[in-house]
Formats: sequence, C-alpha cells, structure tokens
Amino acid sequence: MLKDCGSRKLSLSQLAVCDHLTPPVRRLLLSRPPFLRDARTMTEEGIKIAIFQSPPVVYEDSPGNDRSRFMCIGNFWSLYLAKQLPASAKIRVNLIETPLKKNMDALALSLALSADSCHSLAPDKTSLYLESIRQYLKAHFPQIAMDLSPLFKGKKSFSEAFGINRRDL
Repeated sequence: MLKDCGSRKLSLSQLAVCDHLTPPVRRLLLSRPPFLRDARTMTEEGIKIAIFQSPPVVYEDSPGNDRSRFMCIGNFWSLYLAKQLPASAKIRVNLIETPLKKNMDALALSLALSADSCHSLAPDKTSLYLESIRQYLKAHFPQIAMDLSPLFKGKKSFSEAFGINRRDL
C-alpha cells in the first residue's frame, strides 16, 4: 500500500492536505492535539528542526504537470508547522507513490497510528523526561533551548507551554 519514492524539497505553495480523504477521517487526523500548547511560540529554527525529524508524507497529485500539487497524507502536524514559515520557504517531504483513492483513508490512518504509537511520549513520563532534557541543555548548551522557543528558558514558562504542573518537575 505504501511505496517510498524518496524525499525532496518542495515549496510550501505546492503542499496541501489530501483532499481525497473522507470527511470523518480528515476531521479525525486534523484534530490531533499537539503536546505543545501553542506551536507559534516555536522559532523558525525550532520549526525547521521539528519538520526535519518528521517530514510530511506526500504524493504528487498531477504527476508530470509543471505546477503539480503535492498532497499530504501523513504527518499533518509537520505541515501545519511548516505553514508558519515564510511563504518562500521550502521543506523536505517524504514522497510516496500516489495511492489508489480507495486506499487513501486506510493509508492515512495507518501512517497516523504507527507514527503516534512509536513516537509519542507516555503521559506519565513526559514531564520528567522533557524537564530533564531542558535542564541538561541549560547546564551544557544554554542557548539551544532558547533557539527553539523563548518559552523553553525558564521552568515556569516551559511547564506552561506544555500544560505541565510545575510541581511535577
């Protein structure tokens, strides 16, 4: 069902959410709650790093057309983050062969379930893990956390950014 065609850099203007998904599946996938309460607090550098690690999965809608669009069918959150970059920005995407329309929903759901089950953090361990990373960065590479988001500097703003109880840290 999924045939990898490599990766490429594409202009944001060429990217759109797959319009062949059924409305219930589209709503479900676009309603995925982010862990970070407001991704707009991320710097451009932070957004680029996040997208680099988890690029949108796309297929070419009209192969061979000079102005073809690429439809996102996986990692929608990365596409959302990318749309916060300057309009002239290009991002790396993972390109797949155009799936059959009858397989679109199944493919999008399988991409979401496999990614979230393998890459998401366990809720009961999340706050301690993230705070440990922040503390290590603060001690050894103090500018790095700030380069990602100004909210990552202090314990209070960091915990508020993620909706974590500061006393749990």
